[in-house]
Amino acid sequence: MSTAEPRLLFVVSNDYGELSGALDLVRGQPCLASLLLPPRLAGPNANALAVPSAEYRSVADIFEAVDRDRPHVVFLFSGYLFGVNRLFRVEETADLVRGLEARGVAVATSDPFLGLMARPTESTLTPGHPLGPALVEHFGRLSPSLADLIHVYFMPAEGVAVARKVWASNPRAFEGGPSIDDRWLYLFSEEDYGQQVGAMGKDTFDEALLALVEGASREGRKPVVLGPSACVEALSRSATKVEELELRTFLGHADFRELLLGAGRVFYWNVFSNSILARVATGRPVSFFAPGHMAHAIPPLFEAGLGHYYPGGPPPLLDARSPHSVGSLEASDDAWRPAREVAIARYRGMAGPMEMVAEIVKNRRAGSA
Repeated sequence: MSTAEPRLLFVVSNDYGELSGALDLVRGQPCLASLLLPPRLAGPNANALAVPSAEYRSVADIFEAVDRDRPHVVFLFSGYLFGVNRLFRVEETADLVRGLEARGVAVATSDPFLGLMARPTESTLTPGHPLGPALVEHFGRLSPSLADLIHVYFMPAEGVAVARKVWASNPRAFEGGPSIDDRWLYLFSEEDYGQQVGAMGKDTFDEALLALVEGASREGRKPVVLGPSACVEALSRSATKVEELELRTFLGHADFRELLLGAGRVFYWNVFSNSILARVATGRPVSFFAPGHMAHAIPPLFEAGLGHYYPGGPPPLLDARSPHSVGSLEASDDAWRPAREVAIARYRGMAGPMEMVAEIVKNRRAGSA
């Protein structure tokens, strides 16, 4: 393999964070990268991404692309999510991995679970979680196909309980972003919205969000809410008097990146959202209201994630039930800044993406050479 310009293929699940992770990894790097996207992501991002992309609907589509383009590495972003995203059955994921390795391709997977779902047990999930037994069974069946692949992380992963792992950072990923403006972005996934609704009740959460955007407007900021349709529809009925409120349910990646980097502040209900890295690594203001749905469902993930992503100390969690002033938010920023600088320094000290690619190719699983 010529390490000067390796050919990389990313097979992306339905998860928008995995798409962002793939693009951030290769941005500005000396490689020939391409993406295969499921229909949910392919349509809104057609001809609008920084690297070539195509749609896939089956394992056969992936094999066709591999046979045509002959990549050095196929990244599954993430192999752990193909099943829960209802893209492939467990057996199809197994066929995919076997077929890729039979073609002599190095195969790696991203891992949003920090090794915890590679070999799950009953204690991995929150006791009484309604999907707990089904998830343990699903990931247990998936384990023989994925647990021994090389796992890719975006922070140092010492101590993550998988045998084969690599990590890298790409400081060029966030270069050239827009200057920040007076928008405050309230950002959450359908899963995080569902978790908050389950904890607070839909009406209570929607009312709390309304109070937040009203407070942002009083502070002279332009509130933007990017969330699931059920929430956006409720706000569209109740927030008619909030000036310059923008409500969105979905954005293509290019528009999302512009909003993410350009907003004066981004508020999350999930401390492990993929897009947080873009804010933290560039010193842009970010605030948090809740640990997030994955931390709620997988308690060990919360503790492990804080240690890996926030080694200098956890970010403060704000009270989402009351508006926040510019002054109080800036005071919170100041208090967390020393811990945040530890995380940034650790991120910048990691190996680069092409060093990671070379290591993946060198250490491909026996039988795939």
